[in-house]
Amino acid sequence: MNNFDSPPWFNDAYKLINGYKDQDCMPHSLFIYGNQGLGKKAFSNDLAKQVVCGSSSQNTDTFTKRSSLFHAGTHPDFKIIKVEDKASQIKIDQIRESIEWLLLTKHNSEYKVLLITAAEKMNRFAANSMLKILEEPPAGTLIILVSDRPAGVLSTIKSRCAHIMIKPPNFSDAVAWLSTQVDYEHIDELLHEAGGMPYKALSMHNDGVYERKKEFIGDFKEIFNRSFSVPEFSQKWKDENITTTLEWLMSTTIQTVKSLNNIDYPQNNIFYSVTKQKLSSINNASYKMIRFYENLLRIKEQNLRTESSTLAIEDACLSFKKFVL
Repeated sequence: MNNFDSPPWFNDAYKLINGYKDQDCMPHSLFIYGNQGLGKKAFSNDLAKQVVCGSSSQNTDTFTKRSSLFHAGTHPDFKIIKVEDKASQIKIDQIRESIEWLLLTKHNSEYKVLLITAAEKMNRFAANSMLKILEEPPAGTLIILVSDRPAGVLSTIKSRCAHIMIKPPNFSDAVAWLSTQVDYEHIDELLHEAGGMPYKALSMHNDGVYERKKEFIGDFKEIFNRSFSVPEFSQKWKDENITTTLEWLMSTTIQTVKSLNNIDYPQNNIFYSVTKQKLSSINNASYKMIRFYENLLRIKEQNLRTESSTLAIEDACLSFKKFVL
């Protein structure tokens, strides 16, 4: 079982799945975990498709029909649970409905597959309900739980699942794969900005997030050069999600501290590369940037209560002037 178009860092996970199948001991539940941005959902979705739809080498017509239903989200033997719009948790009603569905007879697949994304977001009642079905799973069912934060999932749930970790790829493999997904000149720069997480990099590119961040940091750099006023900057970026912009500043600050201490690659830091000369003339620049970072944390926490984007951006700019300039 494998998708030959899948990223190379999925190979170890597929080998584990194939080992279960070869020994005819496919688990009734899988816990798939790893860092955010590695493609766990893509892997789990592909695995679910192969389990539900079978192989094209077995019966082309059947496979094509099942695949069409799967991609349309209407395959009767596949169900996915995620946090609903405007909600912050997976609720017990979602789990109860899924358990009732699991107990129904299969249509035409070897397994019924239930996929739960962001399993750590099940609330206490939903998690306890899920635990009960994992203790006595119906025959012919496969439950796949996916999580970025395995520590947030009940240990009793995890103990009833076979574990599959999606591991980060090496940088060159990630660059090679990402190059097949996007037409972008600076793939290594994009991947570096995403912390080496290829699916995060792909999302940043497709959503235009990376280009917006480059523009934002470029404008912030002009405050450093004193050619862009704080009010002008705040007004321009007031409609951008403030949590996002603060995180852009925080990640850039950490990268800059690394660059100042030769821990990172300066050419991959869009702020440091254009401010290197000025930063090198500031006494204790690393310490001052860390003080700035700590203040950004305070501003982010404070903004969760006040939700004033313009004030938060102005506060960040003024704290940069206070702690760094």
